[in-house]
Amino acid sequence: MSYIQKAISRKEQKEKTNDICYVTELTKCLLKAYLDRKNPQEYDDPTLRRFAAGDLIEEAFLQTLYKDPDIYVIDTQYPAYYINETYEIHGRIDILTQHQKQKIVAHEVKSAKDYPWKEEPYENHQKQLQFYLGATGITNGEINYISKKALVTGEKELDQTHIVIMDITIYEEMIQRGKILTDALKTATPPQPEPSWLCDYCQHECPTRKKENGEDNQ
Repeated sequence: MSYIQKAISRKEQKEKTNDICYVTELTKCLLKAYLDRKNPQEYDDPTLRRFAAGDLIEEAFLQTLYKDPDIYVIDTQYPAYYINETYEIHGRIDILTQHQKQKIVAHEVKSAKDYPWKEEPYENHQKQLQFYLGATGITNGEINYISKKALVTGEKELDQTHIVIMDITIYEEMIQRGKILTDALKTATPPQPEPSWLCDYCQHECPTRKKENGEDNQ
């Protein structure tokens, strides 16, 4: 099976029911997550190639962990769930490791064209990892930004690692967002838009975008 076929398979394995949501849906605008569910689109070739490239980069990073004598790789795609009587949140930790036979670390691996992270990691990436930490009880995490350029050129120090310590308040926020999204799906009531820089990557029309374009004044 090719890496692109594996990328397609991974996306198709997600169970799409109104009482199950995914942590990646909760880190973006909930209106976008809702509209993505209500109006599913086929993945185009560039998107599938990005999925496949991300899998390759994650595999390359995994191989570096295997070579580190102080790190033991416990598992990959480790499940992290929140489940109650009315809804569920599903997610998977990219890589789970043990450092120096003591500290357990959850890794969230992200690919990058270059090295744009000079301060804090993106908020949506932090929230994704915080859910994994809260759901599993693991206190230590890392967001590992892996440079595509470094993989090609062999340049050093383009990758970036950010240490994340569990913050239970962010985990609880994610649980509440899961309730909002699943309630919206069950009742066919769109959530409120949440304007941010991610709007630049959204294909849906919504009240916020119309206002920005001046359409509400016509």
